[in-house]
Amino acid sequence: METSPHLNALAGNAQFQVRLAGRPVTAFISESSWRARFGDGCSDSGFLETLVANEALLDAAVARRVAAGARQPVVLRSTDL
Repeated sequence: METSPHLNALAGNAQFQVRLAGRPVTAFISESSWRARFGDGCSDSGFLETLVANEALLDAAVARRVAAGARQPVVLRSTDL
């Protein structure tokens, strides 16, 4: 992750950037997508901390989506993780 995730509580998602091939790629993941994949184990305040702790997983998911032709911003789904 190039930048720390920013929570948009109204939209229920987090935005972050990943650097791929020297360029920043903006990505989003919703709390519901994260919880669909990993369960309800984290609180709302812990959502961002959980994302930072799983930086490598998120970076790899964004890289796979971009390699498959996704355009910015990349929106991660539970099946991408």
